Amino acid sequence: GVVATVDLTGLDLMPFDGGMPVPRPYAIVEHGGRLWVALNNLNPVTYSPEGPGLLAVIDPVTLDAGTVELGSAGCLNPVAIAPYEGKLYVSCAGAAIYDMNFALIGTDRAGVVAYDPVTGARASWVPQCPAGGDGGCLPVLPSRLAVRDGRVYLGDQNGGRIFVADLLMDGGFAERRGYAAGSLSGPVQACGVDPMVGFSNVADILVLP
Repeated sequence: GVVATVDLTGLDLMPFDGGMPVPRPYAIVEHGGRLWVALNNLNPVTYSPEGPGLLAVIDPVTLDAGTVELGSAGCLNPVAIAPYEGKLYVSCAGAAIYDMNFALIGTDRAGVVAYDPVTGARASWVPQCPAGGDGGCLPVLPSRLAVRDGRVYLGDQNGGRIFVADLLMDGGFAERRGYAAGSLSGPVQACGVDPMVGFSNVADILVLP
């Protein structure tokens, strides 16, 4: 077969003031005849987000590439994409905040964004610890996600959990398994937390009928 390479270095990464990010593609899907690539948009040395969460959009015939901003207010460091019923659902790891012992103490703008390529509409869901949960709840660090039968299943790289949200008719989310008020129960504890390192990573997820 024919092998082609798409150079992403010429894309406008919309860097924050003083930022010099690189695209750092992390996931790819096909949807609507185009290729969609999650771009971490990180500093090449510190791995800190220095630009908004972006998707590269590639025409597989011409190899022309552009970008779509997921919204810097709701997404930094996108890591996975799942198409579902005309929309793209993107998990964003956000900007991780660590203490001096490299334990995760928080994240900034981490969650899931629903993006409609036709209308440009965006909606976001940010699973997080309950109010007053400091010290008793490991911060949520999103990993890969799956979407099936009107629900989003989001893996967690820090606490070994799976968070679940129902998709609403208005395009938004309602947390079903998590810590938010109104959740039916807590998140699924898919993997036990290692007592030595203090975290557990749900690295991938698959939802079966």
